[in-house]
Amino acid sequence: MCLERRAVVWVIAVLVGGVTAVGSAWAMDPATQPASQPAEKPVDFRQLQRQLYQAYRAHDYARALGIAEKMHAQKPDDVQTLYNLACLTCLLGQKEKAYEWLDRAVEAGFRDVDRLVRDDDLKTIRAEDRFRAIVRRLRAIREGVAPPKGSDRPEFPTRPREPTRPEPPTKPAEAEKPGKPEEPEKPGKPPAREELSPAQAQARVMELTDKLIAASKAGKNEEALKLALEARQLADLWLTNYNVACMYSRLNKKDEAFEYLDRAIEQAAAGEEMVNRIEEDPDFDNLRKDPRYPKALEKAGRSDGKKPSPPAHSEKPADPEKPAEPEKPAAPVTPATPTPSEQARINELTRRMMRAAEAGEVEQALKLALEAHSIGDIGLTNYNVACMYARLGKKDEAFKYLERAIALGGFPTDLARHMEGDSDLDSLRDDPRYAAALKKAGGGHVPEGAGVQCLVLTPRKHDPSRPAPLLVVLHGANSTMRAVADQWIDAADKAGAILLAPQGPVAAGEGRFGWGDDLAAIESCVMDAVNVAMDQHRVDADRVIIAGVEAGATAAWGVALRNPDAFRGVIALGGEFDSRLRTRLDDEDVAKWRCYILTSDRQAVLEGYQKAAEKLKDRGGTVELKTVKGRLPRNLAKELTPAVKFVLGD
Repeated sequence: MCLERRAVVWVIAVLVGGVTAVGSAWAMDPATQPASQPAEKPVDFRQLQRQLYQAYRAHDYARALGIAEKMHAQKPDDVQTLYNLACLTCLLGQKEKAYEWLDRAVEAGFRDVDRLVRDDDLKTIRAEDRFRAIVRRLRAIREGVAPPKGSDRPEFPTRPREPTRPEPPTKPAEAEKPGKPEEPEKPGKPPAREELSPAQAQARVMELTDKLIAASKAGKNEEALKLALEARQLADLWLTNYNVACMYSRLNKKDEAFEYLDRAIEQAAAGEEMVNRIEEDPDFDNLRKDPRYPKALEKAGRSDGKKPSPPAHSEKPADPEKPAEPEKPAAPVTPATPTPSEQARINELTRRMMRAAEAGEVEQALKLALEAHSIGDIGLTNYNVACMYARLGKKDEAFKYLERAIALGGFPTDLARHMEGDSDLDSLRDDPRYAAALKKAGGGHVPEGAGVQCLVLTPRKHDPSRPAPLLVVLHGANSTMRAVADQWIDAADKAGAILLAPQGPVAAGEGRFGWGDDLAAIESCVMDAVNVAMDQHRVDADRVIIAGVEAGATAAWGVALRNPDAFRGVIALGGEFDSRLRTRLDDEDVAKWRCYILTSDRQAVLEGYQKAAEKLKDRGGTVELKTVKGRLPRNLAKELTPAVKFVLGD
């Protein structure tokens, strides 16, 4: 049931989830409705539909649910009715029922994922794992990756996909007794399967690996083995073979375990630290007394009793003047899968690279980008290397890594749109190879609304199994998402928050962006980015903050007040409070807000913030209002951490 909040005026044509009403029904007074008919003469479907609209508009959700149930009895497979039942049960706090109706709506053909993620009727479950799984599934169906529920292909797991790749499954406290799993396929060429793009295959392997970890932790080793084998069928990689070996070992199937372990060792690249990995993995405890175990270790690179030295890339980055030649992209290309420890290292190096690049230390940024690439040959690391080479004017190297990034894929947002807005690639745009690369990435031009540009960064000590706060930061005028991410990243780390930096929807020239005056466009840009973050990570829906500096602060107020239920509070450093938004402070969700405001003492700006702060406090919100003389200081670093801490209430 969708009451759109994107326009200032309510669009009544989409009430109750977008069912278009008969025009005369909107003017009908409830008192003029005909008296209830005798039981033997049931009300027709269209009349029930009108009654449903009236009850919904009157916020009589219990009555609306009863009417919707009658509609369902008449038309059990009507998609809109099933969706309305999900919305109404959610509004009445019946979450389990809401999920049941949502699942049935999807089975019946509901596919409007954009409407689903924006529907305020479902706001109480919007950040939950099961809801995000439905969102992911609908997007995958739209992209041709997964079938509708109920088909014979496996479903996605019930928790959001993480951007980091999982370690091989750990051994539970009490191992399950050996069972009799299905006879495995022999390691070798996987059986033919439906063709998937590299990004789709990578995503599916990640989904299956998430599921097998959950199953193994629950002691369901047979189920975990089936999932590991399915992932291996999709991608014959060292990691997928390694996971199959782990599961067979836990089931004490030693022959099969060694067979797949040998295959994993053969495929592992230099620097995977296979010896340490195998010796430290409790999944292989059942193999350690077998005479084949020391042979496997020797094959992995160890013949003495000492731990192998760490790979060179962990201490010394590659020489930027002599980059490792990337493998020429082939079709299809399946990316290697970094482990969580490797992904954490990549994230750390990427943060350092961003700081160096923003400081103009491009040579140092290139070294860091190359070091991250040596750890994980994935789309993101290749793209960052390409950016740094482009900034140094080394076009041949830049295009090699850019083409590799496009071939590997795995980006959460529209890559062509991102390339067009990335100032790091400015030196490449006049080269004919750029147009060809852009076409490969998604098209020769980027239509409005084709995708959302944003950066999503996890904190250093991120635990992907636990929901984390989300800090949404909006850049100022004529700026970029990279600049604002660099500004806020330390504050996000200290708060243990995921950092989300959307790019503004208005191009300002020279690779910079702004927000403009179209609140609907700003809201769409930011809330779409929030959905990207929620798809990638487990987010604590009660601890989502929106923040901005100057023009970004003004935009943050607009987004927050149009979606007051979505945010814990606002951090506004400069900017101004639009007086047209003051009536929106009456929303009941504002009462839970905590707001941190730092503003100039200039009368016009200060007065607007003072009135807003007063009204927020009257509604029950908590506000800290600070002023500075004249303009805000250029360096606001000391304000950011206290501001985040205040709004989170820590």
